[in-house]
Amino acid sequence: LFSQNSQAEVPIVGVLNGQVISGQIDRLSICDNDIYLIDFKSNKYVPKTHLDVPVTYQKQMKTYKDLLKKIFPDKVIHTYLLWTENLTLMELFKNED
Repeated sequence: LFSQNSQAEVPIVGVLNGQVISGQIDRLSICDNDIYLIDFKSNKYVPKTHLDVPVTYQKQMKTYKDLLKKIFPDKVIHTYLLWTENLTLMELFKNED
C-alpha cells in the first residue's frame, strides 16, 4: 500500500446511479491485476471485525470501489480501512470480486 505504485490523497469523481460522486481516496495502489484502496480512520472505537464497521464507512468505501470498477473493469479491487488508533488494517468486501 505504500509502494512506488501507490499515491496519496487521490481525488475521485464519477456518476453512479445518476448521481455525481466526488471524494478523496487516502491511499491508492494500482498494480497489474489488482487495485488496493485504503482509507484512514482515526476513531477511538475500532471495530473488531469488518461486520462491525459503521454503515457510513461501508457506503463510502463501496462507492469508491464501484467508481474504480467503472474505470478499471478488468482489475480486482481490494478495499481496506486502516484504523489509526491501533494500526489495524481491515479488509472490506472480501468475496465480492
